[in-house]
Amino acid sequence: MEKTNNEEIYKRLGLTEKSIEVLEDLKARETRSTTNKRAFAKRIETINYLLENEQSYGILGYISLFLWDEYKGVFEVLEINSGKTLCFTASKLQNTFMFDIEKNLKKLKEHIKDEKIKDE
Repeated sequence: MEKTNNEEIYKRLGLTEKSIEVLEDLKARETRSTTNKRAFAKRIETINYLLENEQSYGILGYISLFLWDEYKGVFEVLEINSGKTLCFTASKLQNTFMFDIEKNLKKLKEHIKDEKIKDE
């Protein structure tokens, strides 16, 4: 596979520098891990699955609609100690919203299964 620089990847695919670094880190961790090799490989498989099935099932579309509809692009957290409201853009969310997505992915999985049955 031809080695390209991140700027070329961004121009071609729109992946940000941070996204590229995350993908590279996952692959590197899979390669050098002795205990969690399968866990890192599973993450890469998941990313591939999401991308490869986007046109068929629109999974990324469902996730992005969920993020932007649910959080309106901004996620607010009340900081208990200071009473201040902290705001994060949805694109900066990490594990915070994963529990919600996990619940909704179960619903999505059933929806996809139902759609496949209808198409058969």
